[in-house]
Amino acid sequence: MSCIDALEDECSGGCCCVNENLSDYDKLEGAYGAVQDNWGDRDVFHGGYINLGYWKDFSPNKPISIGDRIKSARDLYIYILDLLQPTTRDRVLELGCGRGMGIADAVLRYGIREFIGLDALPAQVARARRNVSTNMALDGAKIELLAAPANATGQPDHSVDKVFSVEVMQHFNQFSLLAIELKRILKRGGRAVLTAHLSTTSNSVQSMMRENLLFGEGLIDVFCPIGDVVSAFEACGFYTTSHSIGAKVFNGFGQWLEQEHLDNVIGLNLCKSYKKGYIDYFVVTVNSRE
Repeated sequence: MSCIDALEDECSGGCCCVNENLSDYDKLEGAYGAVQDNWGDRDVFHGGYINLGYWKDFSPNKPISIGDRIKSARDLYIYILDLLQPTTRDRVLELGCGRGMGIADAVLRYGIREFIGLDALPAQVARARRNVSTNMALDGAKIELLAAPANATGQPDHSVDKVFSVEVMQHFNQFSLLAIELKRILKRGGRAVLTAHLSTTSNSVQSMMRENLLFGEGLIDVFCPIGDVVSAFEACGFYTTSHSIGAKVFNGFGQWLEQEHLDNVIGLNLCKSYKKGYIDYFVVTVNSRE
C-alpha cells in the first residue's frame, strides 16, 4: 500500500485528510509577507526570532531582560537541533526558515556544510538572504534559500538527511501532505524534528472557541490535535514519537508578557489555553524505518 493510500484509509476528516493545501497561504502572507514586516523586532519577540522561546533557566522570581528573551528564542532552536543531531556530512533542510535567524545557530554550532532554508513566503526568504549575506561567520557554508511550501520543497527524491522546523507546525492543517513530502525527500535513516503548539485533543478547539480563546487579530494558528499529527506520519511508515515541553515554553513566555505589560491577545490566549490543558507545546520526532 502506498503512503497516500494508507492516509486515505486511516484519515477520515480534520487535520489528517489528504488535501491540496498544507496551510492557509493568504493568512500567512497577511501576517508575515509584507515587504516592511518586522515581526522579529516586536516587543513580544525580539532579536529577529519569531517564537515563544524555550525558557530552560526560567525562575518565576527573576526579572526577564531583553537578552533573556532573545536567549530563550535561540535556545528553542538549540534544543530542537540537539535532538536532530546533524553532522558535518548531512544535508539539512529547515521548514519555515523565516528571517533566517536559526540558520547561523545550526550551521555554526554543528558545522553543517550544506543547508537549505525554505519558507512559503518570498518576503521572508528575502529577509533571510539579507541576514545570511551579512553574517561573515557563514562565509564558506553552502546555504540555499528557497520560497516554497513545506509539502512541495522541490528537493530531489531521497536527497535530504535531516529536516527540522521551529514553531511552524501550528500553521499546518494537512499533515498528511507533509508526511508524504518527507517520505519522498528523506534519505534512508533520515530524521525530522518539528516543534510547535498544537491541541491536546480533538475537542480542544471547540472548547477554546466556547471560552473565546481563539480571538485575536491575525490569528493564523490551526491547532491540529497531536494524535492526528503523529498518525499522519505513522501512516507513511515513519517511526514517530512526541513529547511535551510546554512547561519550559509557556511559563516563561507568560511571565514575559505579564512583566512587560504586553497586550498581545494571541499570546495571552495561548498561555490561558495551555493552563486549561487545551493546547501544549509538542516536539514531534520522525524517523525513517528504512
